[in-house]
Formats: sequence, C-alpha cells, structure tokens
Amino acid sequence: MFFEPDSKHKILSREIVRDQSIMLMLGSSRAEARIASFLLNLARCLETRGQSAHEFLLRMSREDIGSNLGLKIETVSRTLTKLAGDRILGVSLRSIKIIDENRLKALAPTEAKT
Repeated sequence: MFFEPDSKHKILSREIVRDQSIMLMLGSSRAEARIASFLLNLARCLETRGQSAHEFLLRMSREDIGSNLGLKIETVSRTLTKLAGDRILGVSLRSIKIIDENRLKALAPTEAKT
C-alpha cells in the first residue's frame, strides 16, 4: 500500500526536525541564542497557522519558557529586556513584536539556516 503524506504530516515532520535542532542547541547555546531560536520557531509555527509571525502573545509564562529552554526565569526576563533595549524586540508583558528579524536570526544561527 502506497502512502502519500498530506500537508499535516509534512508540517508535523518539519516540527519534529525543528524540535531536534532545538534540543541540540540547548546543551551548547547562550541564553540569547536559546530565546532567539525559541521566538523564531514560535513565529514560524504561528505563520503556518495563518497568524502573524511578527506580533504575537506568549501563551507561556517566562517560567515555563525558562523550563523548556533550560534557563531560569530571571535569565529569560533579563534577556527579553536586553533584546528590547537593543531594539530587536518589542516586549510588553506577554506581547512580543519582532522589530529586527535579521538581528534576531543572527543571534540564533542554527535557526536562521533552517
């Protein structure tokens, strides 16, 4: 029996590959790189669902983000504040606006290549 993967399977496959690259990154990257990769991955996922990839709400708390990225909540907050100060992101509570996508990608070179 021949199986033709539909678009849902293709999307799932891409997400699995991205998740694997994120797991590899967790062991060796700085906080900025982890958070940049996380935000870029989230933006791509939202975009595939027809939502804005540049302005979105974080559904996770900073504590949950830190837990998933192997960072402390203070580090997540400090890094988001730094990225906002550098005019890479706009940050207001859970609202994120990607201001300079190229600079964000430069912080996460493994994500920029996918």
